Amino acid sequence: MVAPRADLPLGVVNYVTIHSLTELKQEQTLLIDEQKILIEQSNEINRVQINYITSKLSLLEDRINSARIVDLSTQPQK
Repeated sequence: MVAPRADLPLGVVNYVTIHSLTELKQEQTLLIDEQKILIEQSNEINRVQINYITSKLSLLEDRINSARIVDLSTQPQK
């Protein structure tokens, strides 16, 4: 079972900085690469790990697809 990232309540916008979005995409790339290696090694032997990564990728894709970039320099400063 894959623990989801911090949940966003329904209707709440997923605001992220460009840096955070870049990190999410880098994580996605690493997971895809890891998954490919496991599949090439042995899809059957690595089935559990592959399924785990697939689940993580699904949650990560949801987070990336719902991201709205916010420019911190344009935000009010306290």
